[in-house]
Amino acid sequence: MTTSRQRASRSLASPREVAREDRQMLEQFPGELSLDRGALVDVQSDKASLEWRRRYSALINPTS
Repeated sequence: MTTSRQRASRSLASPREVAREDRQMLEQFPGELSLDRGALVDVQSDKASLEWRRRYSALINPTS
């Protein structure tokens, strides 16, 4: 069971720690992650990463 102190400690993790943990998790997936909309299951908390993927995709795949 998680204590309040443990939850508070996790919520105060630095952005670098979060990025490190994300990178470690993502590096376990084989291949490339799709930038296509709907290719991954998105939740409300993913809004920032969804926007980043949308802009990155538009940058590397211009439609004009």
